[in-house]
Amino acid sequence: ATGSQANAPHPSVQLCRALTALSRGTRELLLRRLLHHEQPSLPAEGSPKGEAHHRHVRLWLCVGSILEVEPGFAEEVVAIVEPALRTAMQLPTRVLLQNVWA
Repeated sequence: ATGSQANAPHPSVQLCRALTALSRGTRELLLRRLLHHEQPSLPAEGSPKGEAHHRHVRLWLCVGSILEVEPGFAEEVVAIVEPALRTAMQLPTRVLLQNVWA
């Protein structure tokens, strides 16, 4: 990747920016996809500078963004955030998870 591609926002960032334009049903499908397919397939978090850590952060930022738009999904999210919080390796991820949980 060169030039403008290196500066292009990650697809998850683009998605989070578009959440308000999506229907509630689409946001619900997206949340379920993140929680039940993407989150279980995350690699071990590893170094705070590594891609695995960034994947964790992007996932939880997306989940948090969805909750800001659809707080009614909180109960479903808490059931997955609590165990993830116990196993999070990096402080930034733990803080992000605590914010999603709150």
